[in-house]
Amino acid sequence: MDYSKILPSSQTLQQNTNPKAGVGVGVGGSGVIFGKIQFVVLYLSACFVHVFVLLLTGLFAARATWRKKLESDYYVNPIM
Repeated sequence: MDYSKILPSSQTLQQNTNPKAGVGVGVGGSGVIFGKIQFVVLYLSACFVHVFVLLLTGLFAARATWRKKLESDYYVNPIM
């Protein structure tokens, strides 16, 4: 069977290849490492912002509770 009609030649593959597509592709590529570092930094930043928002919510809820002088067994849990 003649596969030349089914499979493109290597010359055709080289012409259709985007030269920028191969940058950072593969094991140990700088793009892969940079992507992992970027993900970790963004993940830690998002975690920090999330906890900060929860703590601010708890702070404002606690201040509002203390101003109204509600029951002493009423507690504000910012995590819940």
